[in-house]
Amino acid sequence: MLDAQTHQVTAFTPQGAPMESVPTGIEGAIALAVSGDSLFIGDPGRRRIAVWSRGQDGSFFHAGDAAGYEGPVAALAIDGRASASGGSGGDGDGALWVSPGGGLAPLRLALQGSHAAEGWLWSDAITVDTLDHVWNRLHASIDLPAAAM
Repeated sequence: MLDAQTHQVTAFTPQGAPMESVPTGIEGAIALAVSGDSLFIGDPGRRRIAVWSRGQDGSFFHAGDAAGYEGPVAALAIDGRASASGGSGGDGDGALWVSPGGGLAPLRLALQGSHAAEGWLWSDAITVDTLDHVWNRLHASIDLPAAAM
């Protein structure tokens, strides 16, 4: 359950007892979708979909925002076994459906894979040998219709 007053998502047992709470700090959120180890919460103040994932210690952490969407969020729905991390049985077909409201058609966001606008990758498992390496960069942009913003 998404509580607009406490800004928490709380899971309950079948008997109605509180089981687990995740403090989100998202004011005015009205849209929530849950799948596997992921929570998707419409953040009206930032016009984004905040993604919360379960960490290795079992607690939820803010994993970032759903890539590819900026706009109002009136409702969220899961199609298939979707998860932001690809874990918990994600079959690669899962999707998050976003209804922006206002008579606009729902949008489908694919959830397999990951995204970051920028960042660093650091790993002791990756080593650079003496061979020449070519690093690739991809940049893409699209023009959205005025009604999509």
